[in-house]
Formats: sequence, structure tokens, C-alpha cells
Amino acid sequence: MIKYGIDFIEEGMVLGRSIYGPKNELILAAGFRLTAPIIERLKQLRYFEIYIHEPGTDEVVPEDIVSEQVRREAEAEVSAMQNKATAILAIREESLDQVKKIVEEKSGAFKNIVLAPVLKERLSGIIENILSSPRSLLNLSAIKNMSSYRFQHAINTTVVALYLGLRNNFTLPELELLGMGTMLMDIGMIALPQQMLEKPGPLSQEEMLMVREHPNYGFLILGKNPALSPVVSAISFQHHERQDGAGYPRKLTGTNEIPIKRATFETQAVIHRFAEIAAVADAYDAITTERPHAKVKSPAQAVEELIKVAGSQLNKRIVETLIKSIPLFPVGAHILVSASVNREQVGYQGVVAEVDPEKPDRPVILLIRTKHGKAILPPQKIDMRKQQYLTIEVIV
Repeated sequence: MIKYGIDFIEEGMVLGRSIYGPKNELILAAGFRLTAPIIERLKQLRYFEIYIHEPGTDEVVPEDIVSEQVRREAEAEVSAMQNKATAILAIREESLDQVKKIVEEKSGAFKNIVLAPVLKERLSGIIENILSSPRSLLNLSAIKNMSSYRFQHAINTTVVALYLGLRNNFTLPELELLGMGTMLMDIGMIALPQQMLEKPGPLSQEEMLMVREHPNYGFLILGKNPALSPVVSAISFQHHERQDGAGYPRKLTGTNEIPIKRATFETQAVIHRFAEIAAVADAYDAITTERPHAKVKSPAQAVEELIKVAGSQLNKRIVETLIKSIPLFPVGAHILVSASVNREQVGYQGVVAEVDPEKPDRPVILLIRTKHGKAILPPQKIDMRKQQYLTIEVIV
């Protein structure tokens, strides 16, 4: 199967992987032949990518570092939790000062919602999946949907953060704190108007000020919960701080060091190491996700973006660990031949079939269409480790 951007979907294509909604409900089952009305409906539901089954690509099975079932259950739980918390606040069109007062007054009411036992259960399932995964690369194959961005972003960011924690030899208790803090770090967003969060184009200065308050709201909601470690609220409070002190809300600075435990007296005005990891994970998932004000980037483009801000905005050592783990050409990715010693192949489309962790930039690919759109049957298999004069790019 191949992961296609929604704009590349054509009538008659067959769905390769089932599509589920934010409550873990089945929307379309794998094997469904897509019609024009259904494609339009998927666009209205704001899916920007889906998996398609193409003849000859049965061997292409994208595998996530976390199982689809575990991911869906976690997303559904985060969705339910945030919806309950939003109902408690009942924010309408209050001013910034009024919102802060409401959050302060009602912060105690979130205790049983935010740390529900089932949420801890879902986090344990994610950690167990990551610990038992044999994959050395960070494989993420979940279908993303802009309407469910907040819930999916919470889980995607948690998965990336836990992976980075594991790569830095975190203990299980450390992973549990990191995972819970990352999963809840955007809880303050529930105090912001939904229409503003989904607004196409840039936010106004006033709207940006409101968004920048969400770490404070998160700290108020999480910090008064005696069942939560202060580390969890620190992650929510600090995940938008930056290494050079240009972040918010307190303009803390970072050290650009490996995220190891430091003496307390050395860290009073420094970003918590867990929050530094959460910030890198947050940035990576945002870059690789379609949003109302930003187009999705390919893994290679994401690496370029991360390198640009490493050291100034994001912890350089953590970014280095992440970019070594990102498969530039993930299994299932829709690719285009951009250069080849065989000029006839330039413009051909295909799919990444296999990735060698030792040579992740030279995958095995299947070419499925000519530059004129004619199907290649059976697909042409090329091992790029043996074809040095072939260049591909991911189509997003």
C-alpha cells in the first residue's frame, strides 16, 4: 500500500488501511473502493493523507513503532478527556483576564478527569510497545486528520518523546513521567476558542497573545493536582521555552546538553530536560502535519527545519538524536524519481518498499507509474543501495 496525499486520490482507488474517527469509530474499512463523493467527504473531514492499495504493492506494509490499536485507543481517551475538561471550563468569548480567572477557579475540578486510570493505562500500552519494538528507526505511519490534530498531536508527540527518552537511556519511571507530561502538555489549549485554533492563515497579535497563555493555563490545571508529579506540570509549563531565552512564558534558557539529570541548584533558571525533549517532539510532529496555517513537510524537509533551529530554539543534542532516527524515506511513502542515469525513469512514481537501518537514505522502491501516469505491472523493483545514480523525493 501507499500513503497518498488527499489531492492525489482518484475515483476507483481502493483503501489500503481502515480509517477511524476521534472516538475510535470506524469510518471506512480497508478494501473500500473510493467514489468521488466519498473522496470529497474525506476532504471535508479534513483528512490530508490515506493509504491506498495499488496492484503489486502487497508486500509494502508500513509499520508504526506503536501499534494501530494502541494508538487509536490512546487518541480516543485523550479526546474524551479534553472534551470533558472543555465542558467544565465552558469558555465562550471571555477576555484574556477573565479566562485566567475561570481556569484558576475551576482548576481543582480537573483532578479526576486529567489523571483518569484509563489514561495511565493507555500510556503504559504506548511505553510497552516502544520498549518491545525491534525497530531502530522512528517509524510513524498513522493517518493524520486536521480535525483531530490536538488529540493525534498529543499521542504523536508522546511517542516521539518516549522514543527520545529511550535513546537517552531513561529509566521506566522517567519514561512514565515524560510520557504523562508530554501527553498532557497542551491541556491549556482547552481554554482557547476552537475557531481560533482552526483559523486558516496567521493569527492576529491578540490571538497570538491568547495562544501564548496556554502553558500558564496548563500549569494551573496540572499543578494543583496532588496525584501528579511537579515534573508533569513543568513539561506543560516549559515546552515553549527556547534555548536562547526567546521562548515563553518565562523566557528560560537551555544548555544544549544531553538530557541527563542535573543538580537542582544548577537548574533554577534552566529549562527542565523533559520539557526540552517535549519541545523537540512537539516541533517535529507539527512540521510533518498539515495544519490550517502550514503545509505538511516531508521527512527530509523536517530534518532541514530542525537543523535550522537546533541550538537556538531547540536543544541541539536532542535534535541530533532525533534526526539520526528519522527515516527520510519511510516504508509506504509515495515517491517521485527526480534524477536517474536512465533518463526515461525521471518523473516515475512509486513507493518505498523496504528501508535498511544502516543505509536509510537508499531504500528499496517499487516504481508503479510512468511519468505519463501509465501503470507499471508488475511494479519495477529497484534496490537503491545498488543504484547510486538514482535520486528520489517524497511526494507530500
